[in-house]
Amino acid sequence: MLVVGKILIAICIWLIVPVLLGSLWLENGRKLNDAFIWIYLMGLVSEWAAFFAIAKWAIASQLTLQKLCVLWLVLLAALTVFAAVLGIRRKRFLMPDWKKGKANQILGMLGLILLCTLAMAYGGSRQKEHTIEAALTMYATDSLYQYDATTGRSEDEMLSFEKAELEKDAKSPIEAYYAANSYVCRLNPAKFIRVLLPFFLLPFYFGVYQVWANTLFPESFVKRGVFQTVVWLLYGSAVIAGWEVLFDVFSNCWNGETLFFAGLLPLAVWLLLGERNRWRWFAQYVVCVLAGQMLYEKGGFLITFFWVIAWLVTGIRRWKNDRSI
Repeated sequence: MLVVGKILIAICIWLIVPVLLGSLWLENGRKLNDAFIWIYLMGLVSEWAAFFAIAKWAIASQLTLQKLCVLWLVLLAALTVFAAVLGIRRKRFLMPDWKKGKANQILGMLGLILLCTLAMAYGGSRQKEHTIEAALTMYATDSLYQYDATTGRSEDEMLSFEKAELEKDAKSPIEAYYAANSYVCRLNPAKFIRVLLPFFLLPFYFGVYQVWANTLFPESFVKRGVFQTVVWLLYGSAVIAGWEVLFDVFSNCWNGETLFFAGLLPLAVWLLLGERNRWRWFAQYVVCVLAGQMLYEKGGFLITFFWVIAWLVTGIRRWKNDRSI
């Protein structure tokens, strides 16, 4: 029963809370069953952005992992209560109608099970990936980026280039995020990351390409299925071709760089193309840039670059239209 309780806590953090946070992005009058996948994606990205904000302060203040966990739980609880109260007041929480589109849902579930099986089979196969070791080090020492994950040496014992590498890792504290959630769930970080995380992260990847499929082929279930199949066959072909970057979706789906380039960045581009409200557009930028920076050291810059390009293109189009008139 103790293990079941820990898993339930993980489900709460990685599924229930993101859905509640994602409901904050709904426009007035829309409900949960209008865009469930999009809500989950935005909620998870919002959760990453919120953690990054407090993690950067905690790292700069040299707080312990335990103190960061307390701050994280307080912030998470406050955001969850706010989202729940607002959602209840606006009557947003209607679950999706599972009776509609059963074939699509069944195929989607089978696909996710297959992807999770591949991720567990090949999990942790990349030798240069040290996310698990870094999370374990923080978990064991109750610290935040103060010990080298490969050697175990503290900052006082490190050479200058080793300190620089540790500071570089702290710029995108995805390992601290995993360590903090492992501490909250009272699970060993290695088991938490390798066994549980694929079941929460692969739906994120899957959902990103599903919103793209829904946008590109809104009227054709077959074309949406083909699109998803082609995407995952492309990633799966890395098993044979040896394309390490693509194969990381299966072997190290928790890696921050993989999450950014194969998940968050495609979602950010989709948001850029789809949002028309100026204030929501800017709010989505803030959330994506914070989440992107947590996942990848240059994530904030790349997200900003795409947003600036989109803003310039929009401005040029408006100028040309006014001029033509």
